[in-house]
Amino acid sequence: MNDINDEKRKRISVGLYSSCPASIKQAITFSLEQGYHFIVTQITHPSYTRNVKKKGEPQAIGRTDRVLQSNEWGRLIVGELSSVDVDSDVRYIQEKSKNILAQELGFASHLGIPAIWLPLTKPNNPQLARLLNEKLISSFSYSVWIHVPMIHPSRVSPIAESEEDTWQWWNEFRTYCNYDKRLGLALELCTAQKIAPPCEISRWIGEPVKAIVIPTSYFLENQYGKPVLSKVHQEILQKFMSIDVQYVIKVDSEGDVSLYLRYLQFLGKKLYVHDVMNEFVHGFEDFLQNPLQPLTEHLETNIYEIFEKDQVKYDTYQMQYTKL
Repeated sequence: MNDINDEKRKRISVGLYSSCPASIKQAITFSLEQGYHFIVTQITHPSYTRNVKKKGEPQAIGRTDRVLQSNEWGRLIVGELSSVDVDSDVRYIQEKSKNILAQELGFASHLGIPAIWLPLTKPNNPQLARLLNEKLISSFSYSVWIHVPMIHPSRVSPIAESEEDTWQWWNEFRTYCNYDKRLGLALELCTAQKIAPPCEISRWIGEPVKAIVIPTSYFLENQYGKPVLSKVHQEILQKFMSIDVQYVIKVDSEGDVSLYLRYLQFLGKKLYVHDVMNEFVHGFEDFLQNPLQPLTEHLETNIYEIFEKDQVKYDTYQMQYTKL
């Protein structure tokens, strides 16, 4: 059974980022032919002009929902929202952004897509978080993937006056959303020239990361002309394999996109390491548990089993024994 579970974990899920294809049907067909499992794409289209001032009038804000079957919308699409500035200091921009956001969130719910893709582009987003939280409270069923870079470009730029911490962006945003469990991260990999320190990577691993975003420009070319990732990038991906994330290939150059998928599948088999403790607690990392009272309550067998698998306990015993 463990061998079967290991094989399932090694079979990684990879999506293809396709911002605004001419035909979403063709984009889906192409990505599936190349072996990808889903695409990330805008659910609206720039050719559809939206007049947010007209109230009560039906408007087409994107392609008709009939271009795909309902099971395709619900299985193959992560819907990217338009770049809006709900927290703008300019009143007109703020109001227009609010209306556009409300339209797109409603359209995403109508399509039945499993997740929406929402980029954070600045540190303070209280109004954006408030509006999104209102929709989540009103029982919208999709997940929300918050797209942020692992390291902000200001930490790489030699002329930046200050450095931004994108984890703080994320932490503040999910706090405004009352830590809703439907919020997750689409975390864009850092460049090989500026790798996040181990403590920051560990901090990200402790978050609900749904996908790692990898631009194709990060790939190197090996002696056979095939795309590969640097050793440091491989080490980062190996750490995230323990939390079973998905991957999104962000194409920023021409070439055979199937090569990136096949390489990630190869890495999944090469780098995945079976960890009994991680397998045992998988799915329960971020849930608070009721306090245990072993002297007054009967504890179930599986609770004792968790105690027996706690390596920290045995390490502490060994340290105390050595001191004695």
